[in-house]
Amino acid sequence: MEDHLSDQPDSEEIPSTGVSVREAREVTRERAADFRALLSKYVKRHLPSKKDAKSTDAGVPKVEGNHASMLPLLRLIPWILLIFFTVSFAWDFPEMSFTLMGRVFVLDGLMRIVAVSGLIGFLTNWVAITMLFKYYFCHSCGVIAIGILINLIVFRTVNERYHISILLN
Repeated sequence: MEDHLSDQPDSEEIPSTGVSVREAREVTRERAADFRALLSKYVKRHLPSKKDAKSTDAGVPKVEGNHASMLPLLRLIPWILLIFFTVSFAWDFPEMSFTLMGRVFVLDGLMRIVAVSGLIGFLTNWVAITMLFKYYFCHSCGVIAIGILINLIVFRTVNERYHISILLN
């Protein structure tokens, strides 16, 4: 490593300290090494490792019961609604109606209304669940984004354990 202060002799003393330049450089290098070690220890301790992510996924309990077989079918619902929405432009109960208890109900446009309402409901529920529970970690920039519910649980735990008041935005 090339010294930046190579034009100064090593035996020269720094004014008002009584320490030579060589000694000051050695102390600075030692402290920089200590700082690097402390920083790497902190980063390793507080950032999730790839092993931890795999082990937490393995610990998720498997859903069992009668409704467990229905859960994969929920992924089809938005696609079915999108198909209904597309088909509604070609055919949507044209000029059809039915009478119930003396009242006439017109069905024209019903398929499109149901499809759009279902898609809006699906989208808002997906956004809400994502905001509440999702945990993101960007490996390239080191940014951690935590869902609102997880965030509240973490802040409550920090407050109870360390008696630190954390204000939420």
